[in-house]
Amino acid sequence: MEIDLLPKIEMIESQKQTGISAQSEIKTKTIDHKYLDLLDWSRIYFSLLEFRILKSWNNIVFSKETLRSIVEKDQAAYSLKCLESDLKPSKFEDIYRLEEIVVSILKKYLQSYHDRHKNVWTKTHLDVIKLDQASGNFDFKEFKVTVNDKYPELIKEIQDFKPPYEKGIKIGNIHFDKHLFQPLLLKDEGISPLYETIPVGLNEGERKFIEDLKRYATEKQTEFSEHRKIFVLRNLPKVGIGFFIKTVNYYPDFIVWIKTDDMQQIIFADPKGLAHITNGFDDEKIKLYEQLKDMGEILSKKLSDRGEKQKIKLDSYVISVTSARDIQPIFHTSQPSTLLQHHIIVQEENGKYIGKMLGGE
Repeated sequence: MEIDLLPKIEMIESQKQTGISAQSEIKTKTIDHKYLDLLDWSRIYFSLLEFRILKSWNNIVFSKETLRSIVEKDQAAYSLKCLESDLKPSKFEDIYRLEEIVVSILKKYLQSYHDRHKNVWTKTHLDVIKLDQASGNFDFKEFKVTVNDKYPELIKEIQDFKPPYEKGIKIGNIHFDKHLFQPLLLKDEGISPLYETIPVGLNEGERKFIEDLKRYATEKQTEFSEHRKIFVLRNLPKVGIGFFIKTVNYYPDFIVWIKTDDMQQIIFADPKGLAHITNGFDDEKIKLYEQLKDMGEILSKKLSDRGEKQKIKLDSYVISVTSARDIQPIFHTSQPSTLLQHHIIVQEENGKYIGKMLGGE
């Protein structure tokens, strides 16, 4: 487990990586045991206890002695990227700083410990259930649209908007018969919105994804039949299908199914901006596909053990609404093939990324 405490300064002047970088080659370090006796282990213990309570990890128990023994494991437990002076206290303030470093080590260690055991539990208890009206994504029975009463024409248009929701209306709607519920309303992202909806409507990146998927399904309609079907479902935050990764519950925006007679390929697709990603390809949302591959294999085996012939393949893609040029400094590449290896695809103007996501191009 590596902890990077170095200041990160990066000035990128072009895609050729000219500029200044503070992330030079620095060897990882551990804390010299002679300094551990100087630390206030009671303060460290209560900091970790507060962290545990905040996380609601009631089943994790530790003592001051346990915490110290973790730090004493050295490279077996952690490694630090930091300044040499951070680990060699020469005054009282330095000791406090070293205690904070120890707290950081132990928080990350406990998080990793928790995640490992949670993943083991999750894989053991994974199962396949039929998607029905009990799914959280169908919890809402209607869209609630709030409109200022000074727009009576808009209110009347909304009141007259009836199934099958195929016509366009001013508030914005995408009709796609492969989506599992209708309508799909759009979010007003203007400075002074005319309306608000609950659930929140699709933002620009989500709208483009559905339109591109619809276009792909139409253009490739000869590839879809009674024996190969495509469906999509908007995955609502907090009530849909989520994945606990590190410190947050992650709900990718959409679930796409490619269903054949003997296989269900289920793809979690998340159109999002990547301009503020801080750890590149190591971002846990980007790496979700690694967990899903194992989960798919487990579910396929469970189905096989029941005598069912259908297999499950799980996958995920982050669809960058940020341009390839703008994410180049974050991932140190803008090559589509390299990004694709990490299940990142850029939301290109021509929509070809849909074929890449579905494995058809």
